[in-house]
Amino acid sequence: MSASAYLGSHKTAVSPAVESFLRDARSGFALPFPGLGKTSERLRALRTQAATDTSVGRLLEAHSDAIAILFEASVRPPSNAALAVWASGPTTSARVETKRAGFVLNGQRSFCGGATIVDAALITADSPHGEQLLLVHLNQPGVSVDPETWKVAAFRDAGISTVHFTDVHLEPSTFIGPPRWYGSRPGFWF
Repeated sequence: MSASAYLGSHKTAVSPAVESFLRDARSGFALPFPGLGKTSERLRALRTQAATDTSVGRLLEAHSDAIAILFEASVRPPSNAALAVWASGPTTSARVETKRAGFVLNGQRSFCGGATIVDAALITADSPHGEQLLLVHLNQPGVSVDPETWKVAAFRDAGISTVHFTDVHLEPSTFIGPPRWYGSRPGFWF
């Protein structure tokens, strides 16, 4: 392992293959969007990448899914950013709360692919109005990673970890779609 990736103050070494993924993702690369006529091309590219390197295949799938979700929400992806989607499991472990200064994110998400590698993630969280999708930049105060929580040899370079959120400030642009949009959008079913 040679290069480094950053998550707030958390720094981790990454393999040359993951470094290549980061360069491509940060330059705007993504697979074809699902459901727009090139699904077989998308799946073929994922299969080819996963056969070469399962960790990079996992990172590429998550980054491409995040770009497609943002496209579906008519939201421009952050520039120069590798992305992920953290939506598995119950949202009740991460909560949108109201504080005097506005909205904050508290709690945790488990099984977060790329947690020690990517720059931002789409995260599902519980809110007073139902499940809410958030775009959270991971270098902000209150985001921390426990990289020792999930280790599987097949994904050893995918940075899968538990991420903790403590009073992470949420700007209005953080909220992607209305509550319950993530699971009801047409692209979810593709």
